[in-house]
Amino acid sequence: MKCASCGKVAEVRPYGPGGSLICFDCAFGTPESKKATEKAFAAQLNAAGPVVVIGGECGPVPAPPELGGRVLS
Repeated sequence: MKCASCGKVAEVRPYGPGGSLICFDCAFGTPESKKATEKAFAAQLNAAGPVVVIGGECGPVPAPPELGGRVLS
């Protein structure tokens, strides 16, 4: 996908301003962007619940019940 910050076509994650999709270089290119990326990741991780799946372009998501997650109603 295309990075919302630099426009490069690359693997992106939703850790940019307002959850925008950014590439690794933009996420960790400066100390400020690294800090903002870590803060955005932590917020998404905490919102996803106690058991999560990571590694996809959408960021952390709740784990399915078969992996120990809970069913949200």
